[in-house]
Amino acid sequence: MITISELAEIMPYAGGRASIYLEPLNATMDEFAIDTPDRQAAFLAQIAHESGSLRYVEELASGDAYELRADLGNCRMGDGRKFKGRGLLQVTGRANYETCSIALFGDRRLLETPELLEEPDNAARSA
Repeated sequence: MITISELAEIMPYAGGRASIYLEPLNATMDEFAIDTPDRQAAFLAQIAHESGSLRYVEELASGDAYELRADLGNCRMGDGRKFKGRGLLQVTGRANYETCSIALFGDRRLLETPELLEEPDNAARSA
């Protein structure tokens, strides 16, 4: 378990977002056995990089570049925008949203409501 001061030291540009994400990150590390210093360091470093120190849980780009990308499972017009990167590690593409949804919820709810990955608990768990 990391403390707020440790998270602030790891991600000095996180500001007030550190307190929002502290509990979800600790719960996620506990749930998924990210329980050694090396695993925690790798996990938090990747999150810091991908999310801009917890700033972004939705990709800044429109998602148009992912339109009809078969390698991402984007098979319908609009999938690029709908399934652009979300969560602390930017889950991207219909196929990855489906896999993530089944892993986290046991169903395909993210295909209907991809914005759920922007919520702190889901953003952390999807990482």
